[in-house]
Amino acid sequence: MTALSGPVGALRETIPGGSVYTLQARPSTTFRKGAIVVARIGSNLVEVPLSAAPRTDLVALGVVRATNAYTSDSATDSGGGAIDANSQPENITADSGVKGWFSTAASGANKITDAMRGQYAYAYDDDTWYATDNGGTLSARAYVDSVRADGRVAVRFDPPRLTPAGFGPAASQSPPFVARGVLTTLGANTGTTTGTLTITATGALSTVLDGLTPAAGDVVFIPEGTTNLAADSDAGPYEVLNPGATGVSPVLTRPAWWKTGAPIPEAAEIKIGAGGTLYPNTVWFTSAVKGKLIDTDSAAWFPRKVIQQVTLSSGFKAITNVPIRDVTKVAVTATMITGGTPAASTTSYQTKSSAAGIVAGKLGSGVSATVEAQSVAGTIVNTDAAKLNVSIENL
Repeated sequence: MTALSGPVGALRETIPGGSVYTLQARPSTTFRKGAIVVARIGSNLVEVPLSAAPRTDLVALGVVRATNAYTSDSATDSGGGAIDANSQPENITADSGVKGWFSTAASGANKITDAMRGQYAYAYDDDTWYATDNGGTLSARAYVDSVRADGRVAVRFDPPRLTPAGFGPAASQSPPFVARGVLTTLGANTGTTTGTLTITATGALSTVLDGLTPAAGDVVFIPEGTTNLAADSDAGPYEVLNPGATGVSPVLTRPAWWKTGAPIPEAAEIKIGAGGTLYPNTVWFTSAVKGKLIDTDSAAWFPRKVIQQVTLSSGFKAITNVPIRDVTKVAVTATMITGGTPAASTTSYQTKSSAAGIVAGKLGSGVSATVEAQSVAGTIVNTDAAKLNVSIENL
């Protein structure tokens, strides 16, 4: 596949609908009719993706409306955009909506198939879409709409968000951030510290999202200490690029609003959706201090509050599925008896009366909060098997 060659305009089919952008061209850029148009995050200048110079900060806008191939002038204005001999801005008009038909990889993991409808496609050059971000090197995205019998691809462009600083992805968020659920099981993976996690094994993620089934486009949350998470800095929010299937590995990447290398926002919070089993409607906060960077430093994520039902065995229960930030800044309470077999001699349900009653830490590190039935302070009732609602709250 060679960028900037071939009869692109003759191959492109425009399906009505979508937005129209008329924006100043980046200098020395060749635009062909029907070519993919992109802009850098934070910039209003348009260009085309190039396989020889891939970028990780591009937003896909649509396709070039021009009739003939055109190369913008190398002369620039104060903002960097191309200007003509009369010092007038040189503009490009781009159409969004659903557009076809583009090239894709001939084979392999980057070949887009009709089974990938609704999943992300990544701009490889001005006429080619890939099924993956090609090892974290591609960024401009559209959604796969359909694949023609000859293998060419139609895509749907989502309108990006124009901010005072320039274009941002349509999926960009501002606080509070939101994720669908907490990813409770993570298979062995590659790509740590890069912002993209590719699960080594093939197959669907299934219901590892706290009892939910992840889908392409979902934002999920991965806590520190999750099995197979190579470093604490890899924890946090991820977008499901591909949920996996038979012969296809799941792929997760950082959402645009939690970009690799960007500063970790102080006191940032992520709210979890209502559909999970253990963590629905919980809020996770970062305790990282100013100056820490995403995928370089740990964000030190902890849940504000998690409530769950537990059943005592031999008078106690050690809870190990909730991270605890600090033993001096956590509240553990058994709020009510909901069933089970309480003992008549029990007078209270409370945290174990010793230093081992609460152990701070992340998941998998020995973190624990032990609640027990007591007759008097410090005396456990071993016959109690009550079912309790237990709340663990971090400050």
